[in-house]
Amino acid sequence: MAVAMDEIDSNDERHKSTDDSSSLSPNGSSSQQMNSTNTTNAERRPRRDKQQRVRTVLTEKQLHLLKSCYAYNARPDALLKEQLAEMTELSPRVIRVWFQNKRKNNTID
Repeated sequence: MAVAMDEIDSNDERHKSTDDSSSLSPNGSSSQQMNSTNTTNAERRPRRDKQQRVRTVLTEKQLHLLKSCYAYNARPDALLKEQLAEMTELSPRVIRVWFQNKRKNNTID
């Protein structure tokens, strides 16, 4: 019966060592210490109250005009982009970003 007790004692010690090591990180500190000292970037930086931009939804007419212009010239100059902005009633920034995205997506395809 002494043999059986030794086996039980050695099993208990194995469980204890695995339980203790599971809460330790590779450098030997406990996981609770790591969680309390590690903070995310969002927690470190002060929150900036920026207004979130609204996503522009293009109408079929606007999209058709942009695509037909892109088929003719994938890199329109400033004057053409300004004219497109007036015709589509979109901001010049939306026009510029649309052409940038379209060129990027065409290189991926």
